[in-house]
Amino acid sequence: LKFTSKLTLDESLMPVSKSVTVQLQNMNSDFTLMSELQWSKSDGISINPAVMPVSIDAADSMTIDFNIASSSPLKSLPTLSVEYPYAEEKVFTLSTQLEVTRQATASRTSEAPVLDGEIGEPSWKLPVSGYFASDGSEMMIDDFIILYSYDDANLYIAAHCQDAEISKLKADATKRDGAVYLDDCVGFFFHPNLQEAVVYQIYFNSAGIVFDQIITQNEDGQIQGDRKWNGTYKIATTIGEDNWSLETAIPLEQLGVKDGEHADWGINFRRKQQRLNSTGDWMVPISYDPATYGTLKFEK
Repeated sequence: LKFTSKLTLDESLMPVSKSVTVQLQNMNSDFTLMSELQWSKSDGISINPAVMPVSIDAADSMTIDFNIASSSPLKSLPTLSVEYPYAEEKVFTLSTQLEVTRQATASRTSEAPVLDGEIGEPSWKLPVSGYFASDGSEMMIDDFIILYSYDDANLYIAAHCQDAEISKLKADATKRDGAVYLDDCVGFFFHPNLQEAVVYQIYFNSAGIVFDQIITQNEDGQIQGDRKWNGTYKIATTIGEDNWSLETAIPLEQLGVKDGEHADWGINFRRKQQRLNSTGDWMVPISYDPATYGTLKFEK
């Protein structure tokens, strides 16, 4: 059971595309699969058909198109399930979440932002909001936005994170490549070259401490992380009465991007809020696999 096309969402989590395609394969070579595909979804989302009977010959497959509409932002992802018999009077349930794709935009700037953690420059003009919990359900942490900007030398990132109990902000990691991912932090997965299986993972906590590594995938599909890889960054953070903010500059060259080359990247990003033991994820699942990422476009 897999999606062969994804639903495109806009920045407010409203569907842009109107349909998805699913492929269901009968893995059994002895009998016909007689079952039904059924959606589990929240109010405000319409999926047609909501229930789809299927009959698939042994070792065969079929594709099904589903039309999707929503009157409100898609804050949680619907789940598609099918009961799959594998022996006499024995079944197991296959389930998969609706696969979506998204696009964020980095605004081009002629003047580098002042990195002071205040996020006040005009180059910060395209905030990204709308996130999921790590399981694809509605986000439960405090609101936050991420902004991207760039020039020929750097990618600039800003994060503004609300926190109703700022005194409980966690920033235990104090050394480079410490357990920043166990703190209140924002994290990024960059896939600059879509032709290469190379991902850069970079996390920043509220104190401006960095954890980073380069992720590669060999010909056998095995994923390897190299924590000895260290990028260079300019970082500034501020902590307010009910929020914390971060600004950073990342040299494009260290991500394998040459001056003037601004093709689309694969990307995913998130915020972790330790007080609530939860996350806000732009795309789910969070993964080292760039096939699960959305797109970062560079404004011309």
